[in-house]
Amino acid sequence: GKGGAEAGAIGNISIYDVDFVPLLDAAGQPVDPNPVGHGLTEIDHLTHNVFRGRMKEWSEFYERFFNFREVRYFDIEGKLTGLKSKAMTSPCGKIRIPINESS
Repeated sequence: GKGGAEAGAIGNISIYDVDFVPLLDAAGQPVDPNPVGHGLTEIDHLTHNVFRGRMKEWSEFYERFFNFREVRYFDIEGKLTGLKSKAMTSPCGKIRIPINESS
């Protein structure tokens, strides 16, 4: 590896060496690793899957600490499995967290 560090390798290539290989665009040219005006600008939602019986604990956590509120609740029954989902949203409405637990 770099600097003589021991790390897993295949042949003479360390798994960490790929971090230093430049990404190429469709024309085979190196891609700028820090392009201006590009990248992740918005996240629609982050889903949390919690252990059965802990949905209330997690929804209350987001209510108490971040002032989130419930906007939708689902109780989906399947033939073999089920799912309960509580959709939480931030006060500004830009952050949404569905909290899922199996039923």
